[in-house]
Amino acid sequence: MKIKNLEEKATYITILSHDLKIPTIAQIRALELLINGQFGELSKEQKEILRLILESCKGLYKVILTLLITCNLEDEIINQSS
Repeated sequence: MKIKNLEEKATYITILSHDLKIPTIAQIRALELLINGQFGELSKEQKEILRLILESCKGLYKVILTLLITCNLEDEIINQSS
C-alpha cells in the first residue's frame, strides 16, 4: 500500500492506532481482573508475571495514545494551512 499524501498518511495512522487501542484496552482490563482474583486465586509468581504483562500493555497503550495525539495535531496543522 502506497500512501500518497500527508492527509492519507494521518488517516491511515489514526485508523491503525484506533484498531490497536481497542484490543490493548481489553487486555489491560482482563489482566486487572486476573490480578485482582476475579477468576480465582493466583500464586505470587503468577501475579508477578501478570503485573509485568500489564505494565507492558499499559506502556503500549501510552505509545498508541501518543501516536493518536500526534496525528490529530498534524491533522490540525494540515487543515489550518489549507
